[in-house]
Amino acid sequence: MGSSTLSPPAWLTLADSEQVWVRTAPSRNLVLAALATGFVLLLVMSVTVSAMDDLQTGRAVSFTVLLLIVGLLVVAFLITKRNEYVLTSDRVCTGVGLRSKRVTAVAVRDVQDVTVEQSTWQQLVNVGTVRFVAGGDDLRFSLVGNPVYLQQQVFQFVDITD
Repeated sequence: MGSSTLSPPAWLTLADSEQVWVRTAPSRNLVLAALATGFVLLLVMSVTVSAMDDLQTGRAVSFTVLLLIVGLLVVAFLITKRNEYVLTSDRVCTGVGLRSKRVTAVAVRDVQDVTVEQSTWQQLVNVGTVRFVAGGDDLRFSLVGNPVYLQQQVFQFVDITD
């Protein structure tokens, strides 16, 4: 993998000798998971509404479930668009925000450990968090796709010594 092919995001200014090694964002699998959850909610809603005698209550339940599904999809989409993560030759950086980014960074030389955190549902959709421990600071690449592979990529560039 050639680091020269990766360009920095617009919100990140590189020093003269600094190179982008890894650039990623939350996985779009989150949107797929939200769609799958929405489908299950639609099935539950249809069974529930068909068992109701009151048409007005059925409409209210249907409307509420549809709003919940739209909300899930919007949240999943915003998470994937709002966050961006970059590992350069000098820094580990996160950028958070839609229009402008709030940037947080730690020096690569200060990184003491890189771990992967995955819950059971995250394993199902192959997402997780890659956590960089640097002294008292933690920086997280949250909800990234294939976090174990990303951790392996990071270990190619970041020397973790005890």
